Amino acid sequence: MLINNLLPAIVEKCPATMKNATIRIQQDNAPSHIQVDDPYFLEAVALTNLDIQLYFQPPNSPDLNVLDLGFFRSLQAMQERATTGNKMELINVVNNKFNNYPHKNLNNIFLTLQTVMQSIILNYGGNDFEIQHMGKEQLERQGLLPRSILAGEVVLEIKNHHVEME
Repeated sequence: MLINNLLPAIVEKCPATMKNATIRIQQDNAPSHIQVDDPYFLEAVALTNLDIQLYFQPPNSPDLNVLDLGFFRSLQAMQERATTGNKMELINVVNNKFNNYPHKNLNNIFLTLQTVMQSIILNYGGNDFEIQHMGKEQLERQGLLPRSILAGEVVLEIKNHHVEME
């Protein structure tokens, strides 16, 4: 999956401004994931001419997996509305839903991720918070829905304070 699907997609979609940046792929600690020093993965990365690094999510860390925050749930809900009679039909439905997933939904999921990141910082790294709702549909109707959320002053002050204390 990583070598045959993700790496080619990164190479294809990576903007020129990111060609010299480090791209980090974070995976949770599920046993099915490859190790960060997997020789086949490292060999495939070397062929991309990009600095792509693989990481594991720290154990017991707040959930910052954008896939878990919304993409999988949304994709599953779309798939469940389709009727399938066997495994191949199910695979075809999931592939179709994935390939035709609305860009608007992806933006909304990444906006949620950014609000979760801010909440984690405001809670000093903890995960005892409610996900902030910003009224994305209303903002979109008004033409005011941002593509990203800048860290607020309070978030930056807390971050800077923690950096100074280290």
